[in-house]
Amino acid sequence: MKLAMFFLILCCAFSINLGAAKRFEYDGNYPYINSWFTAVNPIKFFKTKLEIECSYSFYLGKECAANCTASPISPTYDNDIYNAVHTKNISSREYKIHTCTGDQYQGYLGTDLTSPDGNATFETITKAYGRLPLDAPGVLGLNGNRDLMMRKIFSEMGRTKQIIFRRGPFVQYLPTSVRLNPKGVFSTGAETLDGCGNFTYFPTIRNRGWRIKAGIKLADEVFHNRTVEFSLDSLTTIPIEVYKKYFRNAQFLGDLPNLALITGNGEFPINSTNFAQYKNKYRDVLSAYARSQLFERSTFVLGDNFLSDYCIALRATDAEISEFEIGLASAIEIERDPKWEKNIPPARDDEGGSGDGGKGGDSASTAALNIMLVVALYLGVAA
Repeated sequence: MKLAMFFLILCCAFSINLGAAKRFEYDGNYPYINSWFTAVNPIKFFKTKLEIECSYSFYLGKECAANCTASPISPTYDNDIYNAVHTKNISSREYKIHTCTGDQYQGYLGTDLTSPDGNATFETITKAYGRLPLDAPGVLGLNGNRDLMMRKIFSEMGRTKQIIFRRGPFVQYLPTSVRLNPKGVFSTGAETLDGCGNFTYFPTIRNRGWRIKAGIKLADEVFHNRTVEFSLDSLTTIPIEVYKKYFRNAQFLGDLPNLALITGNGEFPINSTNFAQYKNKYRDVLSAYARSQLFERSTFVLGDNFLSDYCIALRATDAEISEFEIGLASAIEIERDPKWEKNIPPARDDEGGSGDGGKGGDSASTAALNIMLVVALYLGVAA
């Protein structure tokens, strides 16, 4: 009787908030929510990563506790505990270029973004070919309109069926200052979000995921009609030949290009300094903060150094949740944003040399000159 009453109260609490806008703050590059597989108190929460690049949702099964990721993961899904109904085997799923297999179940599932459902359909991963780059027991994929979890999230929103991310400034190292500890915020069911300007919307490609057709401008060159994707936490990714031309040999800040996303509704630029990183010990060697596509793809992926300057939204434009638009808005500084901190790295001269491992260089020449001066001074005194 008590268990039934607890379940009734829990469901009523979620029903009251159904359709209400929700806002979440998070620390780090990745947003997470909680998932759970039982209404029995105490509830064991599964940390679940939100990913706008992943097209499906899953949880790691107990077989993956120590075998599927670089580090052990806990908790993992154990159907001996949760007693869901096994509905089918999952023969192939891709996550970050790794192939996975697992199981599909029907049973109890609740999340911070969805109401508890005793007959929810969800998937678990029990085997991965290669180590998954994942530090949480679950992933909620938002890159498509076919994933059941994503559809449930949007269907339970109120009149405004929209999710907004403001990831905030990315981690950046400059020669005498650093900006660390990223802090983000996201919302569901809201028209806007604090720290975001006015949104401009574009149709998605085939009404799926966070992809649009647009132009990319680098320096004075425009690459027209390209597929453009977005990532909250990955590096901006450039087609191979374009990367070679603009980023591979960049040695100085002036070598880096400005970038702009060009759409029929205007341009969305970022400054060349967003591509600058100085992450060596002395912070005197420039690393272009971008990467090349692994294969011959013409797609651009605008990552954390682009979304550092913009809020991004995905909005369903029909009741069937089958048509989507992407929105972009300028990010406006808020109190929560990480600030620049003065940070002076060690000088190379302090450790013997400029980039030659302390085996010579300018400091060696200086030492030789000092010895000559001492000898000359001694001879002068002796005379």
